[in-house]
Amino acid sequence: MISNFVIEITILISIATVFAIFLKLFKQPLLIGYILTGILLGPAGFRIIKNSELIYTLSIFGISLLLFTIGIELDIKKLKNLGVRITLISIAEVLGVTGISFFVIYFFEKNIYSALILGFLLSFSSTMVVIKILSDKREVNTLHGRIVFGILLIQDVIAIALLSVLSSHGYYMSAVVNALLKGIGIFVLAIVSGYFIFPTLFKFISESQELLLIASLTICFLFSSVAYTAGFSIAIGAFAAGVSLASMPYSTEIIGKVRSLKEFFAIIFFISLGMSFYPEKNIALIAALLAIVIFVKPLLIFVFNSMAGFEKRTSFITSISLGQVSEFSLIFASEAFILGVVPHSILSIVIILTTLSIITTGYSMKFSKKLYNKFSKFLEFSRRLNLSEYREKSSKKTTLENHMILCGCDCMGKEILQSLRKNKRKFIVIDFNPDIIAFLKNQNVNCIYGDATDEEILERANVKSAKMIISTIPSEEDNAQILWYASHENKNIKKIVTANSLNSIISLYRKGADYVIWPEYLSGEKVNNIMNELAKKQTTLEKIREKHLNKIIERNKEEMINKYRLSVKRLLNRLGKKIK
Repeated sequence: MISNFVIEITILISIATVFAIFLKLFKQPLLIGYILTGILLGPAGFRIIKNSELIYTLSIFGISLLLFTIGIELDIKKLKNLGVRITLISIAEVLGVTGISFFVIYFFEKNIYSALILGFLLSFSSTMVVIKILSDKREVNTLHGRIVFGILLIQDVIAIALLSVLSSHGYYMSAVVNALLKGIGIFVLAIVSGYFIFPTLFKFISESQELLLIASLTICFLFSSVAYTAGFSIAIGAFAAGVSLASMPYSTEIIGKVRSLKEFFAIIFFISLGMSFYPEKNIALIAALLAIVIFVKPLLIFVFNSMAGFEKRTSFITSISLGQVSEFSLIFASEAFILGVVPHSILSIVIILTTLSIITTGYSMKFSKKLYNKFSKFLEFSRRLNLSEYREKSSKKTTLENHMILCGCDCMGKEILQSLRKNKRKFIVIDFNPDIIAFLKNQNVNCIYGDATDEEILERANVKSAKMIISTIPSEEDNAQILWYASHENKNIKKIVTANSLNSIISLYRKGADYVIWPEYLSGEKVNNIMNELAKKQTTLEKIREKHLNKIIERNKEEMINKYRLSVKRLLNRLGKKIK
């Protein structure tokens, strides 16, 4: 029995490796290869694997460790910084996709539970896939990257809450309330332990790498057992264990230690899902749901982003980044099937939709800007949806001449802004982040709310009469567009742009840039200057640290004051309107 199992595991891993290498050549997520391995070797394929129960048992460890690491990476402080807009966009998207999907599924299946659960599953997007692609494209810290991350974070929280209710069989209101109370109790225990118990324990054992790993796994399985005893899935307990360790300074090290185990058992889990797949005959339902995931879902996200005040380009790239089904949905569907809440056909449909939508996401995100340029003229309706108070105020052309234009005022842009103000230059700022525009307006800074690659916005900034244009946008494609327009409209204008790679620097110089900012080079140059000053004993590291820290504290204080002033100003405006 054991020898047969070892042979079957060897076959599984070998085939999965072959699929993974093949998919890597085509730059597709490896997750698809693992699911295909299960389909090929399972009941729907060649039926090579006989010990399916043992494979399933191993896959449970995969779910637990996967959610354990997700819990560690879920920093509760990040949830506080997401803001009301991102939270509302996320909730509206989940409700909107669930509602539309529910009616479509119920039309085919005539089962309320199946329609409701599958509808929810389609509303969640893949954190693992999307963040990986954004990271590869160096777009995690862009505005649309931060919005995408925020939406995914809220979706994960909603998914965990729903999984908690599902795993406790909470179908009626009393059961739902009971499940939520027990779930809250488990997470309160996790957070309290994370703040008052585990820090002392891990401070004692942190010097031993072996103890760090075994203690982390102990906490993972301890919370899993508590959750199982309370009537929840062990996956919920594993997630709570991760949350309990998230705020500790050892969290990154723990993830590093657990990662190899997690990845191996997660592979087994996704293979086991493939083995659960059976060919689904309802092709019409699958086609309709796939259309909802890759067309309707992004459209809803685009509309909600536009209503929240984001420009059409940001809204578009955000929306197509989320047009897929989540790996969380696979876990959720698997749990629902095991509990007997949904039939096997629902699990097969989720596997098909996840696989197909992840494949399409790889291409839609890769060509996101080209797709935007192609469909931009059809997205003008978003301007009417945009409820931002700054859109109308930015519609007039500036009267400035012989001035500076600053495109992008986040991080590096704020430093440039300070220099422009200090030297009393005539300038105007272009930015498509409503929060930054609100900050600038509160500082009485001359600014335009919009996309710096939009010719209409550049025309309002009066490029024809400008002395210099500075772009802090890291996208080569965006900067190429700014360079082309600026050179076309004003032959004398000086053009400074930003790049994120050596190839981009060379390309932008060839396209007419007078100077290309490379943040990595400037950072290295700054550190080099510090090292030279220290070598010549012109200063000390303590003085440099104190100066830097004071500057950061002053900047943070300034931003907090401006946020407070802005909140008060908005409140007074609303009260004024109500009085009228």
